[in-house]
Amino acid sequence: MEEIREIIGSDFVYARGILIFTKPGEFPTMEHLMKEEKRRQVLHRNRIELLGEETAKKLQEEDHERDQELLVQILEKIAKRKNPEPQHRSKRLRESKRLRETKGFDVGDFAGIPVIPVVLDSPESLERIGGYAKLALDEHNKCNNTKYQFVKVLKANIGGTLGRTYFITFQVKDRACSGSPILNFRAKVRTFKDQATVTFSAPEL
Repeated sequence: MEEIREIIGSDFVYARGILIFTKPGEFPTMEHLMKEEKRRQVLHRNRIELLGEETAKKLQEEDHERDQELLVQILEKIAKRKNPEPQHRSKRLRESKRLRETKGFDVGDFAGIPVIPVVLDSPESLERIGGYAKLALDEHNKCNNTKYQFVKVLKANIGGTLGRTYFITFQVKDRACSGSPILNFRAKVRTFKDQATVTFSAPEL
């Protein structure tokens, strides 16, 4: 399925990995987003000057993750307010069943499911998710005595409200076997208070 790149609600807009809210009665537009994007660019430059590039980058990533988490909560609340008919509830049950069966790697539709795709349209997002994928791959190699090498991230989903859980699909190649085909890998990484824990990492079946 396609990643979420833009959502415009009655009082919020989400695009380019940024979530903003508008004043009551003021419908959000992309102009609001552009202003917020410029504000964050200025904020990032100021953070670099005051705190250093490493700390500024970390704070920027936390801002992005916070927006992703808030978007999850908003979609949950919207789904609850709609109070759909029985046939829609059946659809949500099917979606939830698929979510459980795929362990979070296939989010299906968004109705009532607290897991959404991570937008990978910025270098910061790719680097952060790639870092989690490499961490998971390193643990897999150590535990299984393999020599897989990270290639690239294909997609990622995020869920959770207390801490964040990332469901990452990425590609690897086997350094121990020359000419081996590229493999798809899956990893589940939970983050909480700046700590990342790998809970699952294995080739995609």
